[in-house]
Amino acid sequence: MRLDEFGYNALHMPKVENGFGEKVYVDSLVHHGILGMKWGIRRYQNKDGTRTAAGKRRELTDEQKTKILKSPTRTYKNRESFTKEEIDQAMKRMRTDRELRDLSRDEIEIGSKYVKSLLTYATAGAAVLALYKRYSKK
Repeated sequence: MRLDEFGYNALHMPKVENGFGEKVYVDSLVHHGILGMKWGIRRYQNKDGTRTAAGKRRELTDEQKTKILKSPTRTYKNRESFTKEEIDQAMKRMRTDRELRDLSRDEIEIGSKYVKSLLTYATAGAAVLALYKRYSKK
C-alpha cells in the first residue's frame, strides 16, 4: 500500500483542487441523487397532490388494509399506509383478542385439571371395584 506524505492511501483516494490551487485528498462520501432521476419530478403524485396512475396502483385497497391490520408485524412494516387512528384501532383489537385467548386458555386449564382429577378417581375406583369382584367370589 502506497501512502503519501500525510499518511493517506494514495491509490484509493482521489485528489481534487480545493479552490486555492492546492491538491487535496477527498475523504468524504458525497451523494448527488439517483442516476436518471430528475429534480422535482414525482413518480406517484401530481403537483396538485392527486395520485398518478402508478400512485393509485401502489395504494392499498380496503381488503388489503384489513388483512395487513390483522398481523402486528405486517402492520408495522406498512405503517405509512395507515392513519394513527386505524393503527390504534387495530392494536386495541389485537390486545382484546389476546386477552380473550388468555382467558379461554385459563378456563381450559381449569377444566382439564378437573377432568384429570375425575379420571384419576374414576380409574382408581374402577380398579378397586375390579379387585373386589375378583377376590370376593372365592
